[in-house]
Amino acid sequence: MKDEVRTLTYRNSMYHNRHLFKDKVVLDVGSGTGILSMFAAKAGAKLVIGVSYIMVLLLLYRTAENM
Repeated sequence: MKDEVRTLTYRNSMYHNRHLFKDKVVLDVGSGTGILSMFAAKAGAKLVIGVSYIMVLLLLYRTAENM
């Protein structure tokens, strides 16, 4: 979020291409703050799934713990 120019470029790109997001499912891998997920939702995606790196680590840890 500190990189305002890049963030606004992503936002503008998504908003100006709403036809590519309308009624689509979007997977945001490495979602971090979720800002791109929010842009995708506002651009018309029917479902947005944000997956952060920490969630993957937690899943791996739980899987290893059960072995």
